[in-house]
Amino acid sequence: TTKNYARSVRAKLLNISKEENVFYQSILTRYFQERLLYRLSVSPYKERFILKGGALLYAHEHLKARPTLDIDFLGQQISRELDNIKETFRNLCDIECLEDGVVFEKDSISVEEITLKKEYNGVRVHVKVGLDTASQVISMDVGFGDIITPAPVDLSYPVLLDTLPEVDILAYSLETVVAEKYQAMIDHA
Repeated sequence: TTKNYARSVRAKLLNISKEENVFYQSILTRYFQERLLYRLSVSPYKERFILKGGALLYAHEHLKARPTLDIDFLGQQISRELDNIKETFRNLCDIECLEDGVVFEKDSISVEEITLKKEYNGVRVHVKVGLDTASQVISMDVGFGDIITPAPVDLSYPVLLDTLPEVDILAYSLETVVAEKYQAMIDHA
């Protein structure tokens, strides 16, 4: 049952926390983010949300990367209407993966417009997620309108537990990440 998987997974995550000397809450947050990305990877929305930001840097640096509290995406070929984004994430939360023990509470989803840059708005999504007796809210920021040069790349996102299915998603190229960081330095200088 999901409950038994959840208890087992939680114990494994506690072990990772101790072995890697990383706060358990950070491991749990990364795990919840990873499992949302897994659901995205097996959904019809896989090509609509391109991973960027801190969660992408984690994919390259693993536990050495600075913890990120949200997941950043570029939305492409998808409506930025709040109701549409909410329904999309409700559908992602419906995707089951019993062996990961994670439950996304789709009825808890909230969405709001945010200003990511002065030029355009994005959407922030919050969803409550649980594993055994642990729960928290994770956030996703979806921006629109960026151009990725070169095109998005396939990324095998690292999983904390190698017994779980792989997470294959689309992501910003490292060239685009570096260019964005450079542009941000210029903008804030």
